[in-house]
Amino acid sequence: MYTSFSMGLGIVYLTALYMLLPLYSALEKLPKSMNEAAADLGAGAWTRFRRISLPLTIEGISSGCTLVFLISTGFYATPVLLGGPSTTVFAETIAGFFHVAGDEWPTGAAFATIMFAAALVLTATFQKLMSALRKGEKK
Repeated sequence: MYTSFSMGLGIVYLTALYMLLPLYSALEKLPKSMNEAAADLGAGAWTRFRRISLPLTIEGISSGCTLVFLISTGFYATPVLLGGPSTTVFAETIAGFFHVAGDEWPTGAAFATIMFAAALVLTATFQKLMSALRKGEKK
């Protein structure tokens, strides 16, 4: 308790479901006959995963990663409860400008805008990368 490891473990525990649901949905749609045909033709497990499963589930991976990232940027209570006073996350810093130092609203608003812009840029970059990866797999 009160370590960075426990805080990270708590965040992974709370966000794992948001990654698993889109991934499960993508894996459920995966045709079993493709894996069976590749196995019959002599493809190993790693080759089947890399050439069949991964390209067909990239949309589920993409949406799961986006959900987990956007949800985890706003974590406030988990780091406070599991990380203790020694660990600080960006959302906690922003909340401190509004709650603890009540007269620092402009600074808190600026930090929140910076966090929003960073999350927006990272999400757009990730989606662009995933889109390029999907187009590369279709060729």
